Amino acid sequence: MSSTFQIALLYSEKASLPGVEYARWVKALEAYLALFLRQMIGREFHLHRVNEANMDSFMRDLSRYQAMIGVLVPSLAPDHALVRAMTQFAQLRQGQNKLMVQGHYCFAKVLLTPLQQNHLLADYAHLLPYNFYDIDVLTNTPRTFQPGAGSATERNYLLKLSDLAQNLAYLHTYSKEKDVSAAPYNRTIYIASVGRDMSMYRDALRRELIKRDCRILPDHALPANLKEREAELRRDLAQCVMSIHLIGEDHGVLIPGDKQSVVAFENRIAHAHTLEVLARQKKDQTQKPFYRMIWLSPDVETVTEFQQIFIENLKSEAATIEEAEVMEVPLEEFKYIVREKIARSIVPSFMNVEAIGGTEDSGQAVYLMYDKRDAGAVTPLATVLIDAGLEVLSLPQEGTPAELRYEHEENLRRCDASLIYAKEASDQWISTKLQDLFKAPAFGRKKAFLTRGVFFQRKTDFNIAELRRHMLVFSDPTISAALIRPFIEKIKP
Repeated sequence: MSSTFQIALLYSEKASLPGVEYARWVKALEAYLALFLRQMIGREFHLHRVNEANMDSFMRDLSRYQAMIGVLVPSLAPDHALVRAMTQFAQLRQGQNKLMVQGHYCFAKVLLTPLQQNHLLADYAHLLPYNFYDIDVLTNTPRTFQPGAGSATERNYLLKLSDLAQNLAYLHTYSKEKDVSAAPYNRTIYIASVGRDMSMYRDALRRELIKRDCRILPDHALPANLKEREAELRRDLAQCVMSIHLIGEDHGVLIPGDKQSVVAFENRIAHAHTLEVLARQKKDQTQKPFYRMIWLSPDVETVTEFQQIFIENLKSEAATIEEAEVMEVPLEEFKYIVREKIARSIVPSFMNVEAIGGTEDSGQAVYLMYDKRDAGAVTPLATVLIDAGLEVLSLPQEGTPAELRYEHEENLRRCDASLIYAKEASDQWISTKLQDLFKAPAFGRKKAFLTRGVFFQRKTDFNIAELRRHMLVFSDPTISAALIRPFIEKIKP
């Protein structure tokens, strides 16, 4: 078998969808997807477009493909040749125990508009689709995401395309490495179903957490049967450190054959699971924690009386236990709180704040920021701060971007003062750190800095006069206690 990662893109030249040029839409998807994949995995892939014209040759060589994308619309019949080919591929991979890898399916269903649950690929209805559409809240009609400059839905199209490309890139890595480890319990998170107005927020949160090496559940569609749905939901929650619920104006779609919405149902089961975990913790101190995080959009303006009662009930439930929180804050602030909660549930050493000197109780903490190329030159400055009785926080020199970012934000949240040091660091690096200082409240910082400073051990093009309006500025080829004394006295008068 070729070492090139083989992907099949299946669609029908004869299918149609009102308001959408179906064949042209698929060809655009192929072009954009190839562009994304070249950026993510280089040229080690081959994307094959398959339709009725080349179906026979495709079926004869089905086993060569590691991934398949099926573009589905309602006009396709369940017994269409392409639908049969998709089913056969899924059965082949399932028989090899390779249909799913760590929550990533090698068969991606792309939907341009809603489909009935069992209209196509009934045996694989549990596979979560890539929905290239949303539902207009005012008209309750579907709207297909379209590519191309000027399209009102282009941004949503590109975001969903990025999700698909990321999934394929993961499968490509797995097919080469064969040793991708499963996400641990404290990085497995359940993001509950949402109303129509919260769909984009859910997607955004899901993307961000996946980039931070989290596993997101559910990774499959829940069954329509209520008892089966509850059993699946409880199995998923048992693997997670937290569940996240995003609440807006829309109460959510009703469960088939039931009077409650999917949103209300998942909230009820998650609340029950939280209580069960707490009961087990009382008997067994080693019981893993579980948190329930509920976000109420602060931008909601019109809420029905029924939805308002639902929200008040959520608040009442959450008020009874510390492990459940209801937050009506900007989404970025909620994301930070979620990240912090994850970080505090993780034991590994990279999440522990590492100090150059001192301990938690050694004195006021200074976050000393420096680029790795300045790691040797910054030592005299760190020594001056430590000799003054200050605790010096810094980042380790090794770690993944996600690990370093977590610790950077934790240091910004925790420190009493901050000092940026630059000798070889680029102006772009310095600008980024300055921006992070000014955005520290967005990372969850609750107190004001005692002081902030920047130390240039080289010439700089920064506007020193403007910087002095916001912080102390030092510029000298040498480092001494006398020079840095004004900074120290702001912390320890």
